[in-house]
Amino acid sequence: MEAQNLFPGVGDDTLVLAPWFKTEDDGPAGDELYWSEDPEDGWSTGDNSLDGSDFSSFSVVDRLMVIISKRFPNVSEVVIAGHGMGAAFAQRYAGIGAELNLRCDIKVRYVVSNPGSYALPTSQRSGSTSGCVGTYDKYPYGISDVPAVLPYASSLSLSTSDIQQNLVGRNVFLLLGTGDNATQGNCERASQSQNRFERGMNYGDSIKAFNCGAQTTVTTVLGVGHEQNEMFTSMQGVSALFIG
Repeated sequence: MEAQNLFPGVGDDTLVLAPWFKTEDDGPAGDELYWSEDPEDGWSTGDNSLDGSDFSSFSVVDRLMVIISKRFPNVSEVVIAGHGMGAAFAQRYAGIGAELNLRCDIKVRYVVSNPGSYALPTSQRSGSTSGCVGTYDKYPYGISDVPAVLPYASSLSLSTSDIQQNLVGRNVFLLLGTGDNATQGNCERASQSQNRFERGMNYGDSIKAFNCGAQTTVTTVLGVGHEQNEMFTSMQGVSALFIG
């Protein structure tokens, strides 16, 4: 909302929806969906709600997309945006999300800001895995086993090649703060590099190396760290969110 109000006239005709993916610590009511807080095993990965309904967090966005398509005839574009875990959600959804039953005149783009890790399209990694064991191509860090381990993907009969094509063909704006460079993560994240900024740059290189025509645009925000407000209210953030 701050980014929407920053420049007069930019985003004035935008509807902003912010779904709240509750976790166990939020004290969900008996009829509410909720997820684990684990950044690699919860709502950011499209896992099913823990309430036993077998309802994926990706399905929540599917439903919102269909509602927007049916109830708002003047909508011409949908932007799925997030920072941190929200960005990890958006990047994975860009590869796995259904985009079902949308009007043909609606364009969809994804704004991915400083995620902690990426679902890479192949098993190639550019980071360091010294002292680690494994290939780190399993979901959520890769896509080799997505159809087998994610019920949402298997319900859509998605194949690995389908997900690769989605990652290549969908319009993704990757926003990276050059100051988001603190060393953090586990062996899986380290395989993509030691910090968020480098991982993002590596992801941009990886998707283009996989397919030079990939519709992924990498934009840096100079000096900004892991701060969602500064990222989204930057000129680059406002442009990605409201202009494209």
